[in-house]
Amino acid sequence: METLSCLLCGNAMTSFNNYLRHLRRNHGDCGSDVAVQLVKEKKEKKERGKEASGGLKFDCPLCDYKGPSKNAVLKHKARNHREPFALLSNSSIDVKTRCHCVVCPQCSTTTNDFKSLISHAREKHSFNGEIWKEEREMRTITSWSCYSCITNGDIRTKYYKCNRSRRKKGTDASKRRGHSKTDRFACTSFLKTVENKASGTIDVEYCDVHIGHLVSAALLPLSDADKKEICSLLKKRFSVPSVTRAIRMEHTVPSERLYWITTTDVRNTLSSMGLERGKYSDNDLESIATRFFKNDPEDGLRSFSPPSSPDGTGFCLIVITPLQVSLLKKYGNIGISLDDTHNACRYNLKLLTLMVVDNIGRGLPAAYMLSANMDKQAVNKFFEIVSELCPDLSPKYFMTDNCNTFWNSFLDVFPEAAKGTKRLLCSWHVQCAVFDEFNTMFPGRTSTNTEIHATLLSLFTVPNKPEWHRCLPHLYMRLRDLQCGEGNYGQAAKEFEEHFSNNYVSRKELWAPYARLSSIMNTNMFNERFHRLLKYSYLNRMSNVRMDALLQALLDIVSDTVRNHEIMDTRNLMEGKFRQKENLRRHRKAVEHETDYLFTRRTMSTWMIKSNSGITYTVRTASCPCKTSSGHHCLLCDVCPFAVFCSCPDNIKAGTSCKHIICSRFCMTNVKPHLVPLFMITMITSFKTRHC
Repeated sequence: METLSCLLCGNAMTSFNNYLRHLRRNHGDCGSDVAVQLVKEKKEKKERGKEASGGLKFDCPLCDYKGPSKNAVLKHKARNHREPFALLSNSSIDVKTRCHCVVCPQCSTTTNDFKSLISHAREKHSFNGEIWKEEREMRTITSWSCYSCITNGDIRTKYYKCNRSRRKKGTDASKRRGHSKTDRFACTSFLKTVENKASGTIDVEYCDVHIGHLVSAALLPLSDADKKEICSLLKKRFSVPSVTRAIRMEHTVPSERLYWITTTDVRNTLSSMGLERGKYSDNDLESIATRFFKNDPEDGLRSFSPPSSPDGTGFCLIVITPLQVSLLKKYGNIGISLDDTHNACRYNLKLLTLMVVDNIGRGLPAAYMLSANMDKQAVNKFFEIVSELCPDLSPKYFMTDNCNTFWNSFLDVFPEAAKGTKRLLCSWHVQCAVFDEFNTMFPGRTSTNTEIHATLLSLFTVPNKPEWHRCLPHLYMRLRDLQCGEGNYGQAAKEFEEHFSNNYVSRKELWAPYARLSSIMNTNMFNERFHRLLKYSYLNRMSNVRMDALLQALLDIVSDTVRNHEIMDTRNLMEGKFRQKENLRRHRKAVEHETDYLFTRRTMSTWMIKSNSGITYTVRTASCPCKTSSGHHCLLCDVCPFAVFCSCPDNIKAGTSCKHIICSRFCMTNVKPHLVPLFMITMITSFKTRHC
């Protein structure tokens, strides 16, 4: 057999034609050029051979021998060139046949002809009884369950019956009784398989006609194929509602079982297939204990106290991951906000979350505590662990709801840092408490109630201190007029005045708008937004959540939030940057209404702005406190919301500048206001990010 070596890859070919075909198929244009050159050389060589040798037109590729025929050359190589021929025969030879290839439909294996395909199918794809059973069940909307299996030597017999057929079941008192879809009477549908392992045959006897119940795919259990499809999505860490929606969109035929899928089916599959992350035991308390004693540094389980009584008293779990420690050290000195929530899991436990604020005004969860009692002892333990991990914590602002426990514990653990920390109460929580008490004492919508309500509301919206102190006596005057007048409001007005004076006016510096103009936060909506994200997105609005599932969700939400912020910042997207978008919106309003205001400069740092409606606002400027980053500044005019203050109600929102401040910025810098198209905002953000 003639063998030729490829000049480009070294492979050996059985003939010159195969060599040319190999060059064109495997080496592209370069191979085609080589093939053309070889054909040309062969023709020239053939012509020269005819002229030089009378009839010897066949050459030996290993020497100068010329023979009259191919067989003569082959005999010559076998006699005189056995060693080189053996080396060539051991190399990879590209043998190309002219037969049509047949591809196996099951595994895509290529065979030469249909006989080879039949042999391949007999060896690799023999009859599979389970596959046939699943296909038959799908066609007839049936589910056969095996109730008996008998093995006798090489013969194994299985007996199946319809899953809706009556069958006697044992009762287990330790398990909760579920809803049964079986009927009172037997069904005629059955399946019997006899497998002979020696001969490799399976005899099947079955009946797919049902009697005594409705044939519906909605009442069938999930098959193994259905569970496999669900698991393929769950392994990609899709949430249970997302998996349910995706499968419902994929299966739109009512005869399919997955058409009737619910979130409970997905959740049960998640549990039965062992795909629940963070689950180490069926008992969630034991699962938490196992994970704690595993002592994985990435979990951040700092302290664990099991309950001392059946009602959960004494339980406490403190979680601070290494990523959260870095967030505390990076943003903890700007300001922290604490709030607790209930109904996070199936037990009567409260979840305490410590939030920090980054340079753009976005909240980040920096520490968790899950405890049965949110008293001073538990919170002290929480802050002690925080002090061990971040001893230099010295927040400029400390915000809580209308509760003193968190602040008192902070004073005990961080006495030196508390001296330079300004305590703030959440304005939203204080308003809710005040107006709930007001609506209880003054029910109904009367003119008197409306007037007092408006005066009371002004105490939460007026950022000017002198004006605020004028509103407070006006409120007292209206309440005392009710006490002196006739009607049912006298006693209620007296009680409300005492309640408001003792509980809120006595500590007005903690919640009044004029006392927090330069603060990083006005409400603890960072915590409220985080709790909503946890309960609605990660826990799927479920209150009956296992404790270990809650722990895993808390760990996931930290890494997901940090990565989401990193993506937004790296790609210079405005999504999630609420304060920057609000500043841009106010800048646009300031440009549109700049001619509606009259500016008067009182001092070097004070401006008086009079609107067309006759209202005059005072704008005061100060030095910018942003030392490391200007993420809160307006991207268009670079005004800092913590360095310029206005007496309008819109200025009480932390991290945003009102339109009066931006208009005064135009006058201070003598810059002509202009509108910026929306498509240029991304370019401006990118430029600011590179030069901050």
